[in-house]
Amino acid sequence: MDPHAGFAGVIAFGQQVIQERLSARHGNGQITRRFQSDTSAAGGAIRVETDFYIDVPRLTLSSANNERLQIALRGWGFLTVTLAGQMPERRRVRFETTAFAAPLLTPAGRGVDLGLDPDRITLDPSAPALVTIGGGAFSPAVASIVDGDAFRAQFAQEVIDALAKQQPTRIDLSFVGDLARARGRSFVARALDGVLLIGVNVESDDVTVTGDPALLSDVRNGHDIAYWINPAAARAAFSRIGRSVEATGATVDVGPIFALHEGSMHVFLIASNTQGQATIEFDLAPRFGRFLPGERIVEETFVETTPGRTLDVLWFESSNVRVDVIQAGWVAFLQGFLGVFTLGVFAGGIQAIVDAYRSGIEHRTAQPQGDTPLGQRFTLRGTSEPVFRGRLEVYEIHEAGVFAGLSIRSEVFARSIVITSPTTADELARGPLTYRIALPFGLTLRLDRQLRIRWTVRRLDTGEIVDQSDAASLEGESDLVALGLFDRASVPELEVACRIYRTLGPDVVEELYQATRRVRVVDPLDRRHPFVRWRHETRVPNVRVNPDGTRDVFESMRVERFSHIHRTDLPGRCRFASEASGQIEYLDDLPFPRAQIVERRKGLCDYCFFGGPTKNDPLI
Repeated sequence: MDPHAGFAGVIAFGQQVIQERLSARHGNGQITRRFQSDTSAAGGAIRVETDFYIDVPRLTLSSANNERLQIALRGWGFLTVTLAGQMPERRRVRFETTAFAAPLLTPAGRGVDLGLDPDRITLDPSAPALVTIGGGAFSPAVASIVDGDAFRAQFAQEVIDALAKQQPTRIDLSFVGDLARARGRSFVARALDGVLLIGVNVESDDVTVTGDPALLSDVRNGHDIAYWINPAAARAAFSRIGRSVEATGATVDVGPIFALHEGSMHVFLIASNTQGQATIEFDLAPRFGRFLPGERIVEETFVETTPGRTLDVLWFESSNVRVDVIQAGWVAFLQGFLGVFTLGVFAGGIQAIVDAYRSGIEHRTAQPQGDTPLGQRFTLRGTSEPVFRGRLEVYEIHEAGVFAGLSIRSEVFARSIVITSPTTADELARGPLTYRIALPFGLTLRLDRQLRIRWTVRRLDTGEIVDQSDAASLEGESDLVALGLFDRASVPELEVACRIYRTLGPDVVEELYQATRRVRVVDPLDRRHPFVRWRHETRVPNVRVNPDGTRDVFESMRVERFSHIHRTDLPGRCRFASEASGQIEYLDDLPFPRAQIVERRKGLCDYCFFGGPTKNDPLI
């Protein structure tokens, strides 16, 4: 069976590839994350309001679903029911349902818009089921409405309407060459187990190639994205060769005609210019390798003799070039035309296999190297995360057609706890330790009311939990007032732990993220000794002023300076105490009886012992 199933081209997207794109769009708010409705029934006697957060839709591709996409939906939030003459009843609820939708493909530019056929969306008959998760049970009168068939049918229709309004995803299909914009093109989709297949039909004056959807099969061969081009459609897929000839000032009279062989493509055409007519034939073969400074490695043995080495570039090597007429004007023609034998002919097509997934990029995080880079990192348009890593793994020419395989992986930035305040003992004794964490990609505290953050701070020397908070918050940050941290002489080391989770019922908890960070509190003073002073030498100018006003400058003098006595306790000591320099001397007691503190004040720090120069009562 032909891998292209008779289509001009077949593109296969793995289920995980589509799911990652769906998650990226959801996390960036490009698809609906909030579902709201406000409806009335029974002549206005019943009013029902919903305000739900919609989780990431989960896609399942299966041949058992009759060519439809299976989409698991769930959400949670507030359901408010108001009966005439009564107070509104508001409860937290969650719902789960499964939708089945036929894909709708619409030609758009060089690609296709992939959406859902609004007339072919259905929900699982047993859903949606609403479960109360907060606020207590509804009253019997309201419960009978919420559990009734009329409300369930209305809610199901609102879900269907919301799906039908979703904007389609633009998929760039440039990698299939000019098939992506060929006249008379149309697209057919088929969902099989774990893969979405798109068949490209072309019906035009030049080429007519149509396939049978029932013959489509998974052609990825282990790749995330893959495609096959039918040899019968090669002229449409690679018509740029003919346009490249015409760009030199020549006219294509016959062809180009393509013949595909194992490992290469034979091209035949007849072209003419003002100097005459020529029959031109040549072969093109894909080559992988590195583009090194000053040279290009083209040996076929390169791949075989360097196992494990990353292949950086792809180009096309021309051979067996034959021209049956060479005249003066044709020499210049051939010199210009030979450039189309290499990657210049196909660069757009190969590069665009990445475009087909990213559907337009905001920026590349790595500049391409060489002719055509096999690997690139990119983001979806209008986003900064996640970053996708795409790599062209295989490009092969066979008698059955042209095959290419690509790998795609998404990467999100790692999150970690950030300490946003100083961690010195002096600062913590006077102000809080503050810390924060950026929410992992896709989580939003603003919309998801069931999301919670638990912060736990514990001393590692004793294991004691010194602070803990657990609540829904609009900010991923908290703080610890460091009371009691310095009740021992040793400096404590702290551990800050963050747990992000979601509660969807009394016994339903989803763990989403956990992180810890150690915080070493730095104290330059040894608090095992209650007092400290220091001394150091410094140089001061040595100047003598004479009676006549002149000055004599001598060599500077060394002067030994002594500090006041400071306390080491926290809290209690002044800010300057930790700035001790020179020769530090710790004291286990004052050099005089404590009863004489007031009389000996001159040698003591006003702030450490009295609270300031205007205070008179000793602090110890």
